[in-house]
Amino acid sequence: MAFTYDENIYSDLHKDVYGSRPGNFGWARWAAMTQAEKQAEWDYLIEENDRQIAQEERWAEEAFDIVLTSAPDAETARRWLQEAEEI
Repeated sequence: MAFTYDENIYSDLHKDVYGSRPGNFGWARWAAMTQAEKQAEWDYLIEENDRQIAQEERWAEEAFDIVLTSAPDAETARRWLQEAEEI
């Protein structure tokens, strides 16, 4: 079996998915895992990260549609979208 997980960026991926890096318990859990278990955890984190990105894209599209249909004119819509990007 080929393993694709990366020990060096596991913490980064964990942070992307959960909003924080693994704590002491998380690192102890990771260290105790077999390679196959680490791969399964890695695959789950990749899938969850992809799901979260897709959800954020859907929300952005919905927000864009709301702005376009709610704004009284194109200039206001552009301004609202620029303000939203700054936030």
